[in-house]
Amino acid sequence: MTKTQQHTLYGHLRRSAKSQDQRKQALQHTKELCQNAWDAFIEENQYSDAITDGQIYNLYELLYREIEQAVSAHLLPFALFERMRFFDKVNEVRQKRYLPLLPKPIIAVRPQRPKNINDFDEFLYLSKAQNIVTQAFNVWQKKNTFSVLDCVSWFLFSLVSFAGYNDEKMLKAIYEYLKDSKTIYQLFDDMLIMPLRLLSPDYGNEVTPIEGER
Repeated sequence: MTKTQQHTLYGHLRRSAKSQDQRKQALQHTKELCQNAWDAFIEENQYSDAITDGQIYNLYELLYREIEQAVSAHLLPFALFERMRFFDKVNEVRQKRYLPLLPKPIIAVRPQRPKNINDFDEFLYLSKAQNIVTQAFNVWQKKNTFSVLDCVSWFLFSLVSFAGYNDEKMLKAIYEYLKDSKTIYQLFDDMLIMPLRLLSPDYGNEVTPIEGER
């Protein structure tokens, strides 16, 4: 795409193109970080009799920190999948050479405290709530394959824990929407929309008469 063509794009298409370009750059940078880290690791351990899982997990931790510093937060999940793909390829080579396979890296993103949002102290960052989230992550980060139930459960848990969705009617409506296999609309590359129809006394775009009221 030429610079002239970009100027003729509509706003949402221009944003989508920019988003795709940012994602490609993040993935390429992640590949380079992984390659550099793996090369350094091999050189450091070239005379070792064996590579332990502990050494590999330390390498993954080091890479996570480097990726977290180098990549925007909304691109971090894509970068972690790229890290997993890199070490999947490393394992393919090791398998052909009859070498022990490396453990898979964790692909879950560790949530961080939102910047400049003090209201979350009232909910997520109380010690009891934080303990619940930590326990969930200790289980979730050990998984690399996910059933439909896993995905739906974690999605609803994330809505409560990280998005602040604490209304029972809202959560039930979202669950019903998923259960009924209704269409989920994609607005941009990184934005999905589920149109829900709920009765609310505070806001909405439709007036619904209630029996017994005027």
